[in-house]
Amino acid sequence: MDPDDKVRRFVVETVIAIVKAHPNLISEELRSKLRDRTRDKKRVLREYTLQMCCRLWPSVQHNKDWHWIVNSLLRYHAEKDDSDNK
Repeated sequence: MDPDDKVRRFVVETVIAIVKAHPNLISEELRSKLRDRTRDKKRVLREYTLQMCCRLWPSVQHNKDWHWIVNSLLRYHAEKDDSDNK
């Protein structure tokens, strides 16, 4: 993992930790940055972010601002299945 990957991973970990402790402190901008990591150019970081979001889901599933997590997971698996069939 290169230094940029480590920084992006640290950002994901930090945002997830804050959400778990104080969900109302997370702005739309931070949610958007976390969502962007689910589309990261590096597969390992995409998958790590999705795993962290899955762990976060039980805490935020009743908040519509976080429903993008389900869509991100579905998109990832659809794209993965599509690339596996090529």
